[in-house]
Amino acid sequence: MEKMASPFDIVIYAYDTTGLTGTVNRISRELDDIIFEINHYEENSDVNLFCEKQVSGKKISISPDLTTLLRLSKEAYKLSNGKFDVSVGCLIHFWKSKKNWDSMPADSILRTFLPRKNISNIRICGRKAKWGVENACLDFGGLGKGYVAQKFVDELEASGYPIALINAGGDIVTGESKGNEPWKVGVELKDGSLESQILNINNYAVATSGDMYQYITIGDERFSHIIDPETMKPVKHRTNVTVLAPEGWKADFYASYFSILPPSKAVEKANSIKGVEVLISFVEGERINTTWSDGFMKFMKK
Repeated sequence: MEKMASPFDIVIYAYDTTGLTGTVNRISRELDDIIFEINHYEENSDVNLFCEKQVSGKKISISPDLTTLLRLSKEAYKLSNGKFDVSVGCLIHFWKSKKNWDSMPADSILRTFLPRKNISNIRICGRKAKWGVENACLDFGGLGKGYVAQKFVDELEASGYPIALINAGGDIVTGESKGNEPWKVGVELKDGSLESQILNINNYAVATSGDMYQYITIGDERFSHIIDPETMKPVKHRTNVTVLAPEGWKADFYASYFSILPPSKAVEKANSIKGVEVLISFVEGERINTTWSDGFMKFMKK
């Protein structure tokens, strides 16, 4: 099946498959409703209606999942010291408008796409929220897919199918493993010291980010598709980042956040976070080097 412009591949092990197809279809429909709510590309989505009503200056009623995503986004902003900010959606959309740029836009132009208040200024009370920003635009691209994939696995477990894996276009969330055999997820590296390797995981999530498949060219230079909210520009260093985390949204978020940081700083940060590991391949001169956090290799066994 396809969701969020990505293929969603589902693997489930079950002793009794009676009703399994119906359960998967039911969860899929429920997730389609959630995806619509949080999708800024849908004109009447909950997130767009929330942004449009900010001029009223009043608290706006929002859906449970948008409430959760706003809370997670505020947490991600705090954890990243402002390097990950879903409130710069207008700036992200500006950069997404084309892949090839003749020159770097002036800071004065880029600044017009920034909100007057960042995501940390959104106030949430129960199922109501207030931001107070005109021409507001929220983009959950850096954690939404991981959130939805985790929701799929959690709903399968609640329905009696705990042995499951969801591959949401490269964002992978695993449930329990089959017997004593962990889920095996491939990681491909070609830096001279590490070739294709296998991650052994269960009840964990994996997300990858970088400029290998998505990038922007400005003049003759290649940049990542990841935008640094502080500089307002695409990240210049070229990396491929793989993150392991206990939850899908965290793996998704940290993969984006670590793509903004220099590789050494990203590894240092990962080493300070319980349960989060990172593997980074990066271009240095004419070489491709690899670095990883202290606990990454315990997941990587042949």
